[in-house]
Amino acid sequence: MRNQFLCFIRDRVINQSITLAIVVMLVLVPAAQGAEGGTSGIHTEVMHLGVGHKAKLVLKDGGKEKGTIIAIDEASFSLDRGSKGGVTAVSYDSVKEIHREGLSKGAKIGIVVAVVVVAAVGIVALVIRSRLKVI
Repeated sequence: MRNQFLCFIRDRVINQSITLAIVVMLVLVPAAQGAEGGTSGIHTEVMHLGVGHKAKLVLKDGGKEKGTIIAIDEASFSLDRGSKGGVTAVSYDSVKEIHREGLSKGAKIGIVVAVVVVAAVGIVALVIRSRLKVI
């Protein structure tokens, strides 16, 4: 009877730990954010990124560009494409979407927290298993 009770408690703790880990990961994984539409939205996004940051662009004509923002004006901004093609002036009207290149700080934190939570759940499961001496 005692052994059945301990197995029940062990299974319940493991299930709750797994559920908690899943909930934490779903809450911490940042939702995909689309760029604001329109010229003012693109201008705001470029201003938010600032000079010196890398960006990926999706153009309204279907093209894609990526590079470093080196200058921001009222009607356009300059993108340094590096060795691919030098500096290009891009008007806000021609940009459909703009994204920061690489993972955001929130995404990196979410990944680290998810790994720590999964490791902690695994350690707790191993400790419970060893204490109950279940094979």
